[in-house]
Amino acid sequence: VEVSDNVVRANLLGPVNGLRTPADDSRDPLINTAKIPFTVYLDPVADGARLDIGGHSILLKRGQYSPWISVEFELLPVIGVVHGNARFLLKEVGPHFKLYVTPINIDPVHQAGPITYPAELGAEIARDIGTFWTKGLPCDTKALDYGVLSEEDYVGQAELVFRERMALFDHLWSRFDTGLFYFYVSSTDQDAHMLWRNMDPTHPRHDRADPRFAGYLMDLYAETDKLVGRVLPAVDDKTLLLICSDHGFTQFGRQFHLNTWLRRNGWLAVNPGAESKPETSVFDIDWGRTAAYGIGFNALYLNVKGRERDGIVEPDKAGEVAAKLKREL
Repeated sequence: VEVSDNVVRANLLGPVNGLRTPADDSRDPLINTAKIPFTVYLDPVADGARLDIGGHSILLKRGQYSPWISVEFELLPVIGVVHGNARFLLKEVGPHFKLYVTPINIDPVHQAGPITYPAELGAEIARDIGTFWTKGLPCDTKALDYGVLSEEDYVGQAELVFRERMALFDHLWSRFDTGLFYFYVSSTDQDAHMLWRNMDPTHPRHDRADPRFAGYLMDLYAETDKLVGRVLPAVDDKTLLLICSDHGFTQFGRQFHLNTWLRRNGWLAVNPGAESKPETSVFDIDWGRTAAYGIGFNALYLNVKGRERDGIVEPDKAGEVAAKLKREL
């Protein structure tokens, strides 16, 4: 974007417009994407700005997330509108203007896709506790990975997510009487992925981590434990309480790409021409020369004849092949 006389004009990008016939995007790759124009009026003296978007005017202070802002993307006049919500973070007024926006979340009141059942529940919750994150894994971890957010920015977002989740729990728990009650806390998972390095001096990236957040995870677990304390008084001899985690945590100091190893060690082959591509996918695999492949989260499969469409491993040899692969790995 360009800054002219402390004014910035740009577009907020939304979903691809599937209600219109796609236009030729050879000159404009975003021509089929729904957009909302917005204007930012910068105030270098106050270190802030005013954001005008979709009929809203919001004052932004550098380093502070805005409240949820409702946005509407018009796909077709009158009949085709999708609603979303986003928060804005003014990262820098000058010398370089930097404005971050969260991923656009589905509006729980006007749901573009089902996020509550029944749909009216979303409007009820929003009425009582306000708009809330509806994205499956709410924190924007990739923005931290790629340096769009600093660790301070990420923690600010993580704290907002956690407070919302606790408010959501209180809202639903206060209305629960009997049956099954399930509640998921994403913060301990996402934040441990992103901030373990801050507290672990043996982590290869510890020296680049912000020391202010070295105790963040322990504080987060203490706050999460208070959630258990709110549930325990309701437990009686007819109640089963389960506290589950899908995995534990430790240092993540290195990573291993399974298909790269399989390819380098002769277990997986790619189609002619794919060798020079910077990135390959399952569509580049030469299945006639591939005995094993990885897909999903660390899932390893043999390319078995009669099971996979182009399998080459004989079923009666699968055990022997798997044992050999295990030894090499």
